[in-house]
Amino acid sequence: MKNVQSPLKKIKRNHFIFDDFKLFKEIILKYESNLIFVNLYFQGEPLLNKEISKFIEICSKHKIYTHISTNGISLDSTLIKQFIKNKLTKITFSLDGFSNETYTKYRKNSNLHKIISNILLFKEIKEKEKSFFPIIEIQLIVNKYNEHEIPQIKEWCQKNKFLFKQKTIQIYNNYNLLPQNEKYSRYVKKNNNFILKKNTSSMCKRIFYHLIITSDKEVVLCCQDKIPEFIISKDNLNNINKIWFSKKFNYFRAQVLKNNLYLCKNCGI
Repeated sequence: MKNVQSPLKKIKRNHFIFDDFKLFKEIILKYESNLIFVNLYFQGEPLLNKEISKFIEICSKHKIYTHISTNGISLDSTLIKQFIKNKLTKITFSLDGFSNETYTKYRKNSNLHKIISNILLFKEIKEKEKSFFPIIEIQLIVNKYNEHEIPQIKEWCQKNKFLFKQKTIQIYNNYNLLPQNEKYSRYVKKNNNFILKKNTSSMCKRIFYHLIITSDKEVVLCCQDKIPEFIISKDNLNNINKIWFSKKFNYFRAQVLKNNLYLCKNCGI
């Protein structure tokens, strides 16, 4: 197997929603003893799945923590109450700017006012329900347009008792979005090239306890394989154990540990 080098990153999917609840339930029931946490999102908007609350409910019934990450635009009071009732563990809102001007530089054709209103509505309903869960987290991907707003967003999160998560932006071939302040960037410029600050030779632990399933029902190597390119299994989720211990999966794990995959050279985890 060759190490794939792909300079142009375009997500290739036939489906953008994993809405097969029957299959999802089968997987949960079969492997519940091995499951601790389920992230109900991967490079997409989970609220597009109109039955997302059912996915959360089946997990909570089997004492499995759940997490969704959303732009928040599709939230309403009914959905918020369902999330609280079905015991969603954590919800992360992508808030990549604190003014509409900066926010829409990265999140095109969106509405910051609507998103902030929905976040505050979530907080209000959660307090009325006197529920600890879900934990509300605000995530900021820092770029050159919003880096000056970091103090404002942090202060707003502190005021509303939200968790705050700051992430570096991942770049493939267009470095115009990189923050001017290098401390907010995962890259450093060296010999006219941008390289990761961190040491990519350190061992990645996630490949030994995470299983990523795309909306096309493909098992892929890791959460960095967004296209995807490193497909372990395709549309065959009847035997997760077989996939997990397969020669193909172990081969790719070995390549990660040897630092042979370009995915690792652009990873901020």
